Amino acid sequence: MAIYQPPYNGRMGRLWQTLILSEWRPELAWLPVETLIHYQQQDYYHVLRECDRTSDCTLFIDFMLEKLAEALKESLDLQKQNSVVMSVEVPVQMSVENPQPLNATAQKILLVIAAHPATTITQLADELGVSRRTIERNIKILQDIGRLIRVGAKKGGYWRIG
Repeated sequence: MAIYQPPYNGRMGRLWQTLILSEWRPELAWLPVETLIHYQQQDYYHVLRECDRTSDCTLFIDFMLEKLAEALKESLDLQKQNSVVMSVEVPVQMSVENPQPLNATAQKILLVIAAHPATTITQLADELGVSRRTIERNIKILQDIGRLIRVGAKKGGYWRIG
């Protein structure tokens, strides 16, 4: 015989659920399951009544697993959005906040690319009279500090000054 004392049974159940899941996978401790259930309270109580009526908790387990999957997807989507925003904002902020002096080769690379965005590494090496490796090393530095961005593939793409 189950004792029903709302809202304590549900909250205690979700507390145990969160505790057990977080022991299994720590990142699951932060899923907003409580919020998802709050917005779907009618469905939640309907499932509980149905399980009580049939004396079978399978429907409730399916419901909760579905809510966990939704919460996980929502968290992952939010994380992706935040990481895209960060990947765009951080190099720009870093280049403004921490301007790094560029060596002569890097400065020349930026000048050539500003005039010819579709230029290749080989063309840059020929133009500046240095090795391909020197160009590659300087381009990597420029990309790391957010001063140079490659748009598109190696063949057919172009450079954009950041």
